[in-house]
Amino acid sequence: MSVPDSPASPCLGDKDGDTESGVSVCLSVCRPGLQTLGPYSPHPLSDPFGPYITPQIHSPFGSLQTPALLGPPGLKDSQSPSAALNPSRPPSCAPHRAPLGGAFSVVRRCVKLCTGHEYAAKIINTKKLSARDHQKLEREARICRLLKHSNIVRLHDSISEEGFHYLVFDLVTGGELFEDIVAREYYSEADASHCIQQILEAVLHCHQMGVVHRDLKPENLLLASKCKGAAVKLADFGLAIEVQGDQQAWFGFAGTPGYLSPEVLRKEAYGKPVDIWACGVILYILLVGYPPFWDEDQHKLYQQIKAGAYDFPSPEWDTVTPEAKNLINQMLTINPAKRITAHEALKHPWVCQRSTVASMMHRQETVECLKKFNAWKKLKCPSCRGALTLSPPAAAKSLLNKKADGVKPQTNSTKGSAGVTSPKGTLPPTALESSDSTNTTIEDEDTKARKQEIIKITEQLIEAVNNGDFEAYA
Repeated sequence: MSVPDSPASPCLGDKDGDTESGVSVCLSVCRPGLQTLGPYSPHPLSDPFGPYITPQIHSPFGSLQTPALLGPPGLKDSQSPSAALNPSRPPSCAPHRAPLGGAFSVVRRCVKLCTGHEYAAKIINTKKLSARDHQKLEREARICRLLKHSNIVRLHDSISEEGFHYLVFDLVTGGELFEDIVAREYYSEADASHCIQQILEAVLHCHQMGVVHRDLKPENLLLASKCKGAAVKLADFGLAIEVQGDQQAWFGFAGTPGYLSPEVLRKEAYGKPVDIWACGVILYILLVGYPPFWDEDQHKLYQQIKAGAYDFPSPEWDTVTPEAKNLINQMLTINPAKRITAHEALKHPWVCQRSTVASMMHRQETVECLKKFNAWKKLKCPSCRGALTLSPPAAAKSLLNKKADGVKPQTNSTKGSAGVTSPKGTLPPTALESSDSTNTTIEDEDTKARKQEIIKITEQLIEAVNNGDFEAYA
């Protein structure tokens, strides 16, 4: 299930002109020989398709000891949800109500007895699903079966029975990629290059298999384990679609607002390039810790995206190599026909020659900004939606609106060798190489003041998260 990554909107589905209830498919190895290890793990599991779930007393599943709810004999449960809850230790996250018919889903750690291998099993209550929802569930399971790659969370089984659907995926225990980065003692541009390489490898495999993910974002980038150097895993194919070759068509308005491509926002035919655009947004965040497009007002956010209104402001971008900026510009090219492909991006010098091209300098400021970005995302978790309105705090409104105000589109009519002067400084010619369409730069009105305001507000956000004082920023 996709959690919104926009200040103003829930995750969007693929129904034209409306939101869609995205089905979150889960691995289900509910065969004889698979045993659950309890209603929830002592440590939060990285659910490949949504927030961590902890069964509660009021779960519609009732007692999970009931054989009918667990499928074939052999899938055993140690205790009921009510007995398993430890009052002294709060659950990692409140029960999440999926948009599909309002049913609850439960994610559980399982082990296959014949091998001893552990998996993450998700149980979906399908009693209230519409026929369309069932089709989407089947589509997601079908797509997940196609994908077998070391950088993709793999679906091992999918079983339906009356009232419930069971799915079993790889058990990924490393948490979100962005959370891991902020815990590192050292993080460089070269590390960002390695991260985006793994993401691009996953995207390339999807595209080779005729699959467009449509919801690439930080929440869907997980780590296989807590070990150093663990593989990045792409997850959540709830909005993924199947395409033929380089087919471009209108497949519906789907994705997460901050990562939507211009062609989707214009309701034009689209295809695989939408995933590359999202990769460009992710790479931008990996390098400086904040997104290229950001506004509390969703309309203004969409205006920024459609105009390609992003820049590389000083001083944080001054230490980023021109090659990294060049790759971002090729990914964030407005015209999808001219946008770089996953295969081409993997051959980009900044990716395939990182040891000699990418900077090895520790990016402490990026880590600090990323901590604040992660804290802001936590304020939008489903369990907090009653207190928050899926938007940054009211105090940040003036700050966020500044980025949309004063944007001036520039037509990049030349690809000559001369650098192009922008309000943020002189960009190298490679920074504008990727597009003949409209580029937009940002007016440099009060960069320092804006930066200080960002720091102040995000520190307040972190304090609110730590204190659980979500209402203070409603």
